[in-house]
Amino acid sequence: MKKLILFSLISLLFISCKDDDTQETCNSNCTTIQGRFRTMGDEPLANVRVKLDYRRSLNPGAQTRRIVNVKSDSQGDFQKDFYIQDDELGAQSGIFRLNIEDSHLSDDLYIKIGELGYDEGIFPSIGTRDTTLNLNFYIPKKAIIKVRLNNFVPLLAGDYFEVQTRFDSGYEISPGIFQQKTLARDEPNTQQNQFYTDVIVSQGAENTVLITKRKNGVVTLDEYPISVPAGSNNIELTYEY
Repeated sequence: MKKLILFSLISLLFISCKDDDTQETCNSNCTTIQGRFRTMGDEPLANVRVKLDYRRSLNPGAQTRRIVNVKSDSQGDFQKDFYIQDDELGAQSGIFRLNIEDSHLSDDLYIKIGELGYDEGIFPSIGTRDTTLNLNFYIPKKAIIKVRLNNFVPLLAGDYFEVQTRFDSGYEISPGIFQQKTLARDEPNTQQNQFYTDVIVSQGAENTVLITKRKNGVVTLDEYPISVPAGSNNIELTYEY
């Protein structure tokens, strides 16, 4: 039995191999991936890494081809030409996978894409080699606002209060329109009748504060748009439970 398990593991290692073609140069019939990373005030972000792989199936141990591994330049731009193989064109069994690495950015200054769950994206099939993938991304600068809750006295089991913020972050869907992501702040201690906390928002941008609460078993959701200035702020929001 041990020999059988060992043989299976060795077989899986051979099957689950990765071809690295990231250093290959495409001279004809090329597909292009290009785009830009920016933050508040249209400031470019350099050294954000972009990786593109092709996994030949969703099965465990499937072969993966590494295709693109580039960084954005001082202007925030990135670009790479690559060749799509015949068995990767169109409606094949595999998938293209995009991975963005922004771990070098300061956690104190930026709301990184990784924090919002954008480390990996899956593209639809690419039908022709003369395709250009235009991928622009917005990575917000981080700011903090204060949120105060008065009279938080749960009357029924399951009553709660939650603060969320929503703002532009991630992939540009269409010119000037970016995906929006939400960050949640946990509910306060149920033994306290006042809640005062720091909440993350996007600096120099329009945000939405979402207040969800269950009171006496009834759930309500209210949305409050706020404009957060660039730089420091003294925003304090107060809500009644």
